[in-house]
Amino acid sequence: MSEESIPVEKKTQAMQNNHSVKREIILIQPTTRWSEQITTRHPLTLPIPISLLTIASYLSDYTVHIVDQRIDHHWVKTLQRLLRRNPLFVGITAMTGRQIHFALNASAIVQKINRSSNTKVPVVWGGPHASLLAKQTLEHPLVDFVVVGEGEETIKELADKMSVGGDLSGIAGLGLKFNGTENYEHNSEHREVDKYKINPERKFIKMDEMPPLPYHLLDMDKYLSPKFSCRPIGIPASRGCPNRCAFCYDTTVHRSCWRAFSAERTLDEIETVITRFGINFIYFFESNSCVNIQRIKEIASGIIERNYVRDYGLTWEGLAEIKTLRNVDYDFYALLEKSGCRILRIGIESGSPRILDMIHKDLTPEEAIRVNKQLARFNIRPYYSFMNGFPTETGSEIKMTVDLMFRLRKDNHRAQFCPINTLMPYPGTELYDTAVKSGFTPPETLEGWIDIDSFDVMNKANFRMPWIKPHRAKQFEKMFYLSLFMDDKSKTIDNPLLNLAINAYKPIALLRLRKLMLGLMPEYAIYNSLSKTL
Repeated sequence: MSEESIPVEKKTQAMQNNHSVKREIILIQPTTRWSEQITTRHPLTLPIPISLLTIASYLSDYTVHIVDQRIDHHWVKTLQRLLRRNPLFVGITAMTGRQIHFALNASAIVQKINRSSNTKVPVVWGGPHASLLAKQTLEHPLVDFVVVGEGEETIKELADKMSVGGDLSGIAGLGLKFNGTENYEHNSEHREVDKYKINPERKFIKMDEMPPLPYHLLDMDKYLSPKFSCRPIGIPASRGCPNRCAFCYDTTVHRSCWRAFSAERTLDEIETVITRFGINFIYFFESNSCVNIQRIKEIASGIIERNYVRDYGLTWEGLAEIKTLRNVDYDFYALLEKSGCRILRIGIESGSPRILDMIHKDLTPEEAIRVNKQLARFNIRPYYSFMNGFPTETGSEIKMTVDLMFRLRKDNHRAQFCPINTLMPYPGTELYDTAVKSGFTPPETLEGWIDIDSFDVMNKANFRMPWIKPHRAKQFEKMFYLSLFMDDKSKTIDNPLLNLAINAYKPIALLRLRKLMLGLMPEYAIYNSLSKTL
């Protein structure tokens, strides 16, 4: 029997008409970018789909299926099988960039099954991109609804009203399509839509009132590779950030508001994952761990008091800002170290005081140097991120960023660095508005955003910003490549021959980066070719 002729299972449909049987809902985690496909050949530890788990925690009255394209390499067949059960709807999350491509693939499968089986299973899009560009997302024929902002309560109300045939038009945080008679219709491929309605967002959720995460919906072993002794997992701890960085869409999606689980709730979540899944490394799904210093102290003290370090060998990482760490003392770092904190991710972004001021980082290079020296006294690894490609950035300011990186590396042998990324101004950010004023033409369709992806430095669409000239774009690509050699990350590679080659080339790479010797680089052509092959 062909895919297009697969009928809906009549028995299942009849069961679902019985109110004693839970209706089913499918939630899909699309692949983030092409490179995740290599997990078939090289098992890695992947983050659990935390946003879908939080949505599912509000849907206890329904049978929820999570389809994760990153780990289910037969996800198409999985989705087809689940669609034959005539679910209430399919929910899909997507960030701006290549995740949209894979989300649209899933949406197309839903529509194909709808046509062949004469069903009307709607597709609901949520996540950052749908929140930032709700109307454009909703205009796509493969999208029936969008959820704007925090989706948990919106999805719950949508499910409850859909299951009883209720009115959907007034659901807060929901975007929907209407026909000329003001009635909702979905699967709009063969009709004209006369009206789009985006309802106002909901008030923010009270964090400690959120239900516990339904980990039973995931096959956790698939996210925890047996290849590594370290068993890491990410858990939610807070949402939003009070900072006003000009490149970050938290200022729009979370309206520069920071909210957090209490220290007690966070500690209970840590206990759940270490006792149920043998976790020994925690990282927090959040934008900033140290907004409230007293809270992070309570979490660190609780980890010690509950003996998680002694009994489970627990270590963890957090996220911090220089503007916060410049005001803490020795005892703060000592407490974090004792509680098992081994990594602090810190965004510095530039070595230029002018650029730092322009993007509202509220820090100076001198403060970054001072904090880095303080951290050098502890067994806590700072993991720094830097960017280039800011509007009006000069060559000398690019050199300031490289110089600051090498200064931090010199002062703290534990320091690690993300590769130098090129700025991608996302919708909803101040720098996006700057880009538009400078001549950037935003894509007019949902598909147009697929190539606007800051995670894929080899994608030339990253360098479409009007102020970045072709020769500078090529330099940025090479700086990304060379900055991979700034630290000892290669020690985690389980390939002696490759490690030998990396260690032999590392001094050359560092010399090139320090001096910005970015002309003839035959080794970069080899790297670029290998990257495209993967």
